Amino acid sequence: MNHSSNPRTRRPPPLAEALLGSVLPGDAAGRSVLGDLREEYGRRERSGGAVARLWYWREALAIAAHRTKDRVSPAEHRTAGASNGQKKGDGPMRRIWADLRFGTRTLRRTPGFTTIAAITLALGIGANTAIFSVVDSVLLDPLPFPAADRIVGIWHAAPGLGYPEFGTSTPIHAQYLEDNDVFESIAICRSARFNLTGDGDPERITGAFVSRGTLETLQVSPILGRNFVTEEDLP
Repeated sequence: MNHSSNPRTRRPPPLAEALLGSVLPGDAAGRSVLGDLREEYGRRERSGGAVARLWYWREALAIAAHRTKDRVSPAEHRTAGASNGQKKGDGPMRRIWADLRFGTRTLRRTPGFTTIAAITLALGIGANTAIFSVVDSVLLDPLPFPAADRIVGIWHAAPGLGYPEFGTSTPIHAQYLEDNDVFESIAICRSARFNLTGDGDPERITGAFVSRGTLETLQVSPILGRNFVTEEDLP
């Protein structure tokens, strides 16, 4: 599906642009860098929005780190180097502590950049954690069913009507059952939230509306009760 007709989808992440605006010069050179990054982001966004956003964040952080390093005066470098050289017992830990103190002083002189950098790191770490959780559950951690690698999902799209993705309706499911010559079995399900009552307080649980054939497709059996029968699938 092509989103090229909607220019708003190609706008880079606003916070990342704000980070770049705080470290790049306001002259033609700075505007040229922003323009080139925005153009490249638009090209990458057409192939995948999430990948394009991660790319833009990576570029923004790299440029911000480089510009911050350039802001440090050579005299400060020489002072830090001289003080380190005059101390006895210079070692890796002493150099690490010197770098930490030097970085802290630099960040204190640019509170605006420090705030944006901290927010950027928090959002970046949070986004990476969320993406890895999805990748781990969908790609790395297999489904808890036999032959899970043979289970596929079917969705539909109607971009002309403004629906980039939607599920299968009952009539379409019936048509699939009639015309199927590819799958061993087909079933339809839709997740939902339910109130479970009984002994004790009610509990909010996650469940699903399913059709006949769902358990057979997943190759599992009911823990309690019986399986669905054909009559229960009738409208």
